[in-house]
Amino acid sequence: MSRERAWLVQRRLYNFVEGLRFLVSGPLILNNAYLKASGRPFAVPTPGNEVVMVSSERHLAEVNKAHHSQLSLHAVAKELLQPKHTMRGFQWQDERGVEGTGFVRALRSLLTAHLPSLQPRLEEVIAQSVDQYVQGCKSNGCLEAHAEVHVFDMVKKIVTRANCLMFFGEQFSGDPVFLEAALKYPEDVFITAEILRSVPRIFRGPLGMVMTLQGKAAKRLFDSLMPEVAKRLDLRARHNGSPEYSKKKPVDCMQWLIDTSPSKIPWTPQRMSFEIMAVWFSSVHQLAMATTYALEDLCLHPEYAEPLRREIHQAAKASNRSTDGKRDPSFPVDLDLSKLELLDSFISESSRLSPLDAVSMRRKALVDYTFSDGTFVAKGNWVCFPQAAMMRDPQYWDDADSFDGFRFANVEAVERTASHSAGAEAVNGTVSRAAAAKRATTQAWKTEMKSCAQSRSSGAGEKFTDINHRRLIWGGGDKTW
Repeated sequence: MSRERAWLVQRRLYNFVEGLRFLVSGPLILNNAYLKASGRPFAVPTPGNEVVMVSSERHLAEVNKAHHSQLSLHAVAKELLQPKHTMRGFQWQDERGVEGTGFVRALRSLLTAHLPSLQPRLEEVIAQSVDQYVQGCKSNGCLEAHAEVHVFDMVKKIVTRANCLMFFGEQFSGDPVFLEAALKYPEDVFITAEILRSVPRIFRGPLGMVMTLQGKAAKRLFDSLMPEVAKRLDLRARHNGSPEYSKKKPVDCMQWLIDTSPSKIPWTPQRMSFEIMAVWFSSVHQLAMATTYALEDLCLHPEYAEPLRREIHQAAKASNRSTDGKRDPSFPVDLDLSKLELLDSFISESSRLSPLDAVSMRRKALVDYTFSDGTFVAKGNWVCFPQAAMMRDPQYWDDADSFDGFRFANVEAVERTASHSAGAEAVNGTVSRAAAAKRATTQAWKTEMKSCAQSRSSGAGEKFTDINHRRLIWGGGDKTW
C-alpha cells in the first residue's frame, strides 16, 4: 500500500470515528472548536462528510452571494431528508429552481399577503386547541384551578393544527386522523433520515424501505392529499386565469404551491403531493421548539410576564374574540404586532440562548469552493455558521450566558410600558439609570417589576401558571396558562 493511500485510509477512519463522536456530543465539540479557533475557520468531521465552520461577516456575505450551483441549501435539505429513501423514491435535484419551481413566491409573498385575513380564524383555532388540551389534562385528575401539561407536546399539537389550517385548509385541519399523521410524519422522516445518514450507502436502500414501511404516517398523509391535489390540478388546468377560478379556489398554502408549480409541463398529482409534503416537513417542529423555549423561559423568569402582558394591552386597538366567536369588549386584542417590541425582544433572547440548532446557514458545496481568504470547501462537504457558540460569545454579547429578556428592546419601549404600571416611579427610576448604558433590564429592574406583578390588585400572589379569564395568552384567546 502506497504512503498516500495509507494516509487516505487513515484519514477516512479518523473522520468516521470523529463523526460518531459528533452524533453524541455535537454541540460540545462545536463550542470547544469555536473557542479554540478564535474567529478563524475550522473543520469538524460529521457522519458522511466534513463541515467547514466560518463565523465572520465577510464569510457570511460570500456565502450569501455564492450561486446555488456552487453552494446549495437545497442539496443540504436533500442530504438531510434522504427523500429517495424516506419519501417512496421521490427524487430532488441538488439545485433550487430546477424545473421552474415558484415555492419561494408561494410562501414569502402569497402567504404573507393573506396572513391578515387568516389571522382571526387562526386565533380561534389556537384558542380552541389550547382549551381542548388543558381540559383534557384536567380530566386526567388535575385540580380544578390548575392544569399540569407537557409543554412541548401541547405546543406541537397546537402548532400542527394551526399550520394545517393555513397549509391545507378547513377540510384537513378539522380531521383528527389527518392531524395525527401530519404531526408524526416529520418525526418519522427525521428519525429515518438521521439513521440512514449514519450507515454506509449500500445499506440505505433496503433499510430505508423497511423503516418507511413501518411508518404509516407518510402513507396516510399521502393518501389523504393525493385526491385533493389531483382535483385542484385538474381545476387549474381547465379554468386557470378565469375570474371565476380566482374567486372559487381555496385560500391555503397547498393551493398557492399548486398555482406556482410549472404549468407548461405540469407535475403529476403524485409529484405535487410529495413536493407539498416536503415543504410541510419544515413547518411544525421549528415553530413548536421556539414556542416551547419561550414559554419555558417565561416560567423561569416570571418577572417578565406582567410587562409583556401590559404591552399587549397597550398595543390593542379593538376587542378580542373569545373562543366561542363572540365579541367581549373586556379583552382588547386586534393588535398591531409591530408595536410589541418587548415581546419581540423576549422571543429573540429566548432564541439566542436556546437556538433551534447548533449551526445555521448550511450550504453544500456542489463544486470545490474557495473563499476570498483561501478557506477551502471540498465538493460534497458543507459550510455552516456555528450559531449556538456565537450566540454565547462574550465579544458579541454583554453577560452572554445571562437571560436578559429586553436585551433587544430600545429603552423608550421599556419606559413606555413601565410608566403605566403600579409603582411606576420606582420602575422608571431604574430604567432611566439603565438607559445610560443602553440596557433595558438590570437585575434591580427585574426585581421591581416582579414586585409590581405580585402586588397587583387583580390577585396578589397569582402565578403565571394560574388560569385566569381576565388575562390573555398572546394571540390565543381569553385565557392564560
